[in-house]
Amino acid sequence: MKLQWSDSLSVGNALMDSDHRNLLGMISTVEHALRSGDAQILSQAFQRLVVGVGIHFSNEERLAQTLAL
Repeated sequence: MKLQWSDSLSVGNALMDSDHRNLLGMISTVEHALRSGDAQILSQAFQRLVVGVGIHFSNEERLAQTLAL
């Protein structure tokens, strides 16, 4: 299944939308790696996704703290 960004997924914040677009791309890469059957490529794709998710949640946390002030 091809995951693609569309404006209907926008949360109205440029940083969050950018993160979400990047995460969709990383998920697509994981899916492609699964289909390839190459364990090394899959491991690398998952590692990038884990890092990307961590960055995204850090960004969300900072945004929430900023909005709470």
